[in-house]
Amino acid sequence: NIKARQKFTTSVPVPSFPKTVKNIKVSTDVPIMDFSPELIPSTVTNKEIELYATRSGVSVGTLTFTDSNSRAYGWYIIEVNVEQPDPEETIYVSTVTRKPIDIQIPVYNPTDHSVTFEVEYKDDELIGEKYVTVNSLERKVYTLHMNPLRASQRTTSISFYHDIEGEYIYNLDINVLPPENNIIAPLSAVVGEEASTIVYIDNPLDTNVIFKVEN
Repeated sequence: NIKARQKFTTSVPVPSFPKTVKNIKVSTDVPIMDFSPELIPSTVTNKEIELYATRSGVSVGTLTFTDSNSRAYGWYIIEVNVEQPDPEETIYVSTVTRKPIDIQIPVYNPTDHSVTFEVEYKDDELIGEKYVTVNSLERKVYTLHMNPLRASQRTTSISFYHDIEGEYIYNLDINVLPPENNIIAPLSAVVGEEASTIVYIDNPLDTNVIFKVEN
């Protein structure tokens, strides 16, 4: 396993070839691998490989060693698990159920050109733009909207990704407190009669919802 945006060096045993083989070509279809394309088998027993991935995920392919003359070859199946990079920071969020809050996330672009990041998060109560463009040497605040519907305490994350600049992670430590109790006016009625009142319910969503009533 390796982490995104961190270089990792490893080595792979060179397959056995006849002593008459003078030159071997090395190739792969794994895009995150880098190495010199040739080797002399009589001088090395292991092939050094450098791994670097800009994004988390799984990269699968083959690594092939081919005799330049006979075209005989040996090969490996390669699977690299790329973990998310360490978070840039942890942002603490505290609010009350049904009380909307905006989460401010600083995104910095240290390059000499503008960069458009793809934004990804997995939380049903979060809403934000799917892309954000940050100008050269600019620190931009990305706003994530949250409208919690139930009390909870959890940790989630949001990632900003660019093909060249890589993946940046921010952890969100979220604490949503239970709502305050709403007290209605006292009801009274004599035996055999009824009393009623009105209870107002807000729906902060842009879709219809069905509430379950318990008493």
